[in-house]
Amino acid sequence: MENPKQTTHSNEMIEITNLNYRTIADALRDEISTKDWINLTLPGVLPAVDNVAGTSGTDIAVENGLTLPGVLPAVAWRLVLSAIVYRRTEQRPEGVCRPIADVVPVWWEFQTVGADGPVSNDFSFSQLKPFIVDYE
Repeated sequence: MENPKQTTHSNEMIEITNLNYRTIADALRDEISTKDWINLTLPGVLPAVDNVAGTSGTDIAVENGLTLPGVLPAVAWRLVLSAIVYRRTEQRPEGVCRPIADVVPVWWEFQTVGADGPVSNDFSFSQLKPFIVDYE
C-alpha cells in the first residue's frame, strides 16, 4: 500500500506570491551575506492564510481579489541552492560596498510540503532573483 505522506497531490498547487518571494529572498540574503559562492539548504514556512474580515462564510481573500473556500494551512518549504554570487564595487560617501549584482544558480530545487505530504508549487528562481539583486 502506498504511503500518502510521500505522494504529490497533483490536484493541489501552491502559488508562490510576491510576499513569499520577499520572505524567501530575505532569508537567502542573510545566508549569502558577503559570500561569492553559496551551497545551502534553507528551510522555512509559508504562513497559514486565515479568514479575512469582510469575506463571507469560510471564503478567504488571496492576491488579485480572488477568493478561495476555507483556510489555507501553513506549508513548509525548503530551498536547496548552489549558486555563484556576482558583486559590483560601489564607492559611496560612507565607504566602499559590494552589493549583489547577480545570482546565478548552478543547481536549485524548491520543495513545499503540506499536512498531507509534498505539494506542487509554481516557484521560479527568475521570479526570486529581483528580490535578491541590488539593482542600480
